[in-house]
Amino acid sequence: MPDSNTVMDALAMMHHFSSMKTLKDLNFESWTEWKTDLQIFLGLWDLDIALYKEKPTDASDYERWEKSNRLSILIMKAKTDGGIRGLVHDSTGNAKQFFDALEALFMKMERDEACSLFRKLVRMKFDGEGSVCEHIMKMASIYSRLRAVDFMGLSDDSYLVETALNSLPPQFLLLQSAYDRQNKNFGLDELLSRCAAAERLFNEVEDNDVSDASFEREQSGYTIDNDYRKSAKIQCFSCGEMGHKRRDCPN
Repeated sequence: MPDSNTVMDALAMMHHFSSMKTLKDLNFESWTEWKTDLQIFLGLWDLDIALYKEKPTDASDYERWEKSNRLSILIMKAKTDGGIRGLVHDSTGNAKQFFDALEALFMKMERDEACSLFRKLVRMKFDGEGSVCEHIMKMASIYSRLRAVDFMGLSDDSYLVETALNSLPPQFLLLQSAYDRQNKNFGLDELLSRCAAAERLFNEVEDNDVSDASFEREQSGYTIDNDYRKSAKIQCFSCGEMGHKRRDCPN
């Protein structure tokens, strides 16, 4: 009769297994999520050796490898949609080869989509929705996919940083100048930090302007004509146009 620890381990494993994602969709995001889930599961339960090592010739290592191989391929097939399994040739019963074949399928699809992703990246502009940092992180997500397939030899964050800076509104021209003065030596972390600080400053200025305007209206005569002349000098943080602030941006 199995002891209580063995039973608890088995129950924990089954619970973990049932919570794993099933690979259903033919897109790169689904693959990366499924791959991470699988690697965590197999690693936690010490079943991942067959994904990283070939079949051993030493009898002392074979038993552990054989168990890992047998369970890994069962787990992968159970958590992969039948339509996707049908796209992968599997006649060896080897977990590593099955995993590699799945990865090759999704990487080929990602390479086929790389040109479209690159065009999307270079055309992105901050539209005022959310924060600047959120906008840059969306760009970083696309950039990481391009790097994963070695698109155009992208090997560091320099192209991403420069493209992200070019996607920002005119209020960030000083940041662009600082980047140029420092020989384009910003990393992504520094860019995010500087953008967050700049955005906080812009928001504080806008809030102060609103408070000052309300006080002035209370203390002096107010006309629509005066308000129009003042608003004409205001520049929108989102679109860069004159005459309104970011919170009132029609674009």
